[in-house]
Order: sequence, then C-alpha cells, then structure tokens
Amino acid sequence: MLKQSGLDIPPNRGYISTTTSYDDALALAQQEKPANGQIWIYVINTKLAHDLGVEFKSVDKTFDTAHYPYKTYSENEWTVNAKIPSKAITYYRTIKSNNKMSHGVFDNFGRSGW
Repeated sequence: MLKQSGLDIPPNRGYISTTTSYDDALALAQQEKPANGQIWIYVINTKLAHDLGVEFKSVDKTFDTAHYPYKTYSENEWTVNAKIPSKAITYYRTIKSNNKMSHGVFDNFGRSGW
C-alpha cells in the first residue's frame, strides 16, 4: 500500500518483507501461508532507509560496495508495522499461492515497472 509518506510494511499478515538475499527471502516466504493468496517480498536499501530516519533493532549482515552500500536486518524486524519511504525500496516480488512469481521495480514514487 503506497502512501505519500512511504510504504507501510506489512500491510497485513499475508505479506512478508525482508532485506536478506532474494533466495533467502523466497525460502522464507514459501514457509508461510499467505492469508490473501500472495506474499510480497520487499528488498530495501536499509542504509538509505536508516538515513531517512527508519530505526532498526538488529543488524543481520553488512555490505559496503562502491555502488550499493547497505546493511540488512533480521526478518523479524518486519513482523511489526514499519513505515519505509518508497524511495528506499530497491524492488519487490510477489509470490502467489500457485507459486507463480511476479517482479516489480520501483522506478519512481507511486509507479512500478513490471
């Protein structure tokens, strides 16, 4: 659910968001039973989110590259509602109940490319 001030995570219990690698996120998501028929996985630039004022409790991994410095945080950080600015979202994927996957990239606020 996009809002002017950012993205509310998670919108409901049927959603999972994570900042771990995609393979880890997929494995985690497949263990869940989405109430609404699909699971959303958000990959977040947590360094940018932190710089924008989002507070995190635990660091999972740290990466620092010339093009994409960021830290990742434990999945359980996302089991509570947290507002993440949309520009801090690198991309998201949805996994539907039939295990089909879609991919979306936020290319601008309020728009997504498929």
